[in-house]
Amino acid sequence: MNNGIAQFFYTRQLPAGAVAIAQVTADPSYAEDLIDVNNVVTTGTLRVWPTSLAGSPFTAAGLGIPLVISGVSTYVLESQFFELTNVLALDGTPLFYQHTLDTTANSITITDDSGNVVVTDQLIQNGNLYHSLDGALYWIRYVGQNGIMQKVMLKYDPVISQAPNFPNPTQYTLSGAIMLVNGTTPYTIRFTQLSVFGASIPYGNLPNVPWFSRLRFPLNNFAPEWAQQSFNPIVPYLLASWVTGTVIDGNVLQLQRPDIYPDDNHWPDILVFDKNYIIKYALEGTSTDLASERGTSYPWKRGQIVDVDYHTALIQIIPTLDPTDIVFGFYSYMERDVVFTAIDCNPFTNPSIKDCVIRFYSRPDSNPLLRLYYQVIDYTGTDVAGLTNDPNPVDGAWTIALGMDTSLTIIGDLFVGASVSPNDITITDARVRGGGLIPSAQNVDQAPSFWDIGYLDGKPYPIGGTLAVYLPFGLLNTMTRTQVQDRVNKTLPMGTLAVIRYYDMNFQEQV
Repeated sequence: MNNGIAQFFYTRQLPAGAVAIAQVTADPSYAEDLIDVNNVVTTGTLRVWPTSLAGSPFTAAGLGIPLVISGVSTYVLESQFFELTNVLALDGTPLFYQHTLDTTANSITITDDSGNVVVTDQLIQNGNLYHSLDGALYWIRYVGQNGIMQKVMLKYDPVISQAPNFPNPTQYTLSGAIMLVNGTTPYTIRFTQLSVFGASIPYGNLPNVPWFSRLRFPLNNFAPEWAQQSFNPIVPYLLASWVTGTVIDGNVLQLQRPDIYPDDNHWPDILVFDKNYIIKYALEGTSTDLASERGTSYPWKRGQIVDVDYHTALIQIIPTLDPTDIVFGFYSYMERDVVFTAIDCNPFTNPSIKDCVIRFYSRPDSNPLLRLYYQVIDYTGTDVAGLTNDPNPVDGAWTIALGMDTSLTIIGDLFVGASVSPNDITITDARVRGGGLIPSAQNVDQAPSFWDIGYLDGKPYPIGGTLAVYLPFGLLNTMTRTQVQDRVNKTLPMGTLAVIRYYDMNFQEQV
């Protein structure tokens, strides 16, 4: 730089691999910045037992690998995280999702967000397009009855979804580890996650509210706490507020918690703020005829949400978003884990757990209605007195306790505190020979602070005022009127207009 001083940016590595310059003001996932997790997880099995444990199991080769099951209508599962279908492509490939088509649609193609045609296994049948795409944003382009090219967001509706009461041709029921399907004909199942003991970092949330971890459990040691949650509107859906979102496309956003409760009359309510937390849009998802008042804190508007994909939480809206916008959603979503509300994991609202470890464990013999417990320990391994929900807390060192009590299973540890370390800091040289900034740094917020392109005495702010300046007429004997005007303008704040008048020795105004 031409002032001879090297200036640098620092960057923080974000969870999804993104890099934010200087500060993470537009990322509301504060929990991920302050909490780390270490799970003592054993590999779960991916088996499906017909009718009972007495039969021979169907075993999947791995996560995401389809498995054909048949012969009975009742199955015992070893993972609650799965997708089910009975639709196959012409080549036999199982198709797990469907999109209801316009009955007049023809010349149908699927494109990615850049407009590239996607070649994929699919089947168009009975007014539906069946597919097994990867959950990303795609568009269906087709020619409608009026001959006009149409473009709609691809849906990921499950071919067979969960029913609350009884199975039918397009729904199954799940009660604990028992799955009921409609008939004994072949179905294809694929597991998406393992069903094991594990603790999760709380969902991204506001910094001034409690944060709750989620605890996963295996189905062969079902956690009764899961069924005790306040489901809304039905099992297994929970009502969530201030769910963080991401701008995917100018008119498409994605909320953090997928599997939205499928109700076309009640889509998520969405708040959009700019990067400075100034409200931009308040989008009400409830249809007009069933709408209720949302209050006056935000300027709620209806009819601004175009489409919602319940499975992926992709939402198409009319307003155009900026990539730096901050998005929050309010809706019910499917929750397969226990949202563990026994302890607040937010070090701001619960300072007693800051710089500590929250150890979660399962203890079936302690209480018939409770299986999941926590105990807070410091970084030296010492228990923090009183910070536990176990009526018979573990006494002494954990290694000894585990050796004496075989019924106790450690689920995982949450390390609470600031997670920034020297390994999280990257130095970027923003200098350019002769002065200025490298192109990638020219639009960042700190750019005006660089001496050779910014302001030595602070950034000017336009006042927008006008004033009259009276000067001796004799001044024009040595300077022109233009020179005087330039000198005056240099001493005034930006945006101020000076009207210059001259006076003679008798204090009379001169032209």
